[in-house]
Amino acid sequence: MKKFIILMFLMIFLLTFVATSFAAERYAMVVFLKGSEFFNWAYKGMIDAAKMLDPSIEVELQGPSTWDATLEARAIEQLIAKGVNGVIVTAGEASALVPAINRAIDAKIPVITFDSDAPASKRLSFVGTNNYNAGYAAGKAISEWLGEKGKVGISTFPGPAHLVERIEGFKAALAEGIEIVATVNDEGDVAMAETQITAMLQANPDINGIFAAHGNPG
Repeated sequence: MKKFIILMFLMIFLLTFVATSFAAERYAMVVFLKGSEFFNWAYKGMIDAAKMLDPSIEVELQGPSTWDATLEARAIEQLIAKGVNGVIVTAGEASALVPAINRAIDAKIPVITFDSDAPASKRLSFVGTNNYNAGYAAGKAISEWLGEKGKVGISTFPGPAHLVERIEGFKAALAEGIEIVATVNDEGDVAMAETQITAMLQANPDINGIFAAHGNPG
């Protein structure tokens, strides 16, 4: 279902901007963590959508392999210089990306954000979840599973605003009898998540549940 939603979103994006020209089109996806399984699936959806619309459409995936908002903004700037026809961005740190997104729009390059938004920018639209509500739902669920008492840990990494929103929602929904005993920085990396969560469990063997704020710790 997730892949289908991503595919449909990308089809709408491409249909909106491809139909205006008969020349070969180039579109790019810019992510804040290249190599993430979630973003790999999103990019696969973009590839599939492009093939369905027109085999001549070219797509590319750009972004840093480690968390660095400056490098993500630079990737957008480089795409502006290349003159791509449209950009899809997941805004890891919105404030750092607003200038680059606005320059793309000013250069007549449409920009849509997904997963993590930059509402203060000139981006055309956002496709994604309400991250606070998603975290809140997770907090409610874990509270029910634990019978409203116990100890939990959180795996996340600092920077992305949407992860902050998810954690805020998670904390707000926790039952009073549930205590957050540890929060670890997994750096958005699968191997690091395994290492950090293992260490957290060893240091806190009485943990009853873990909230993974993003996909890689899962």
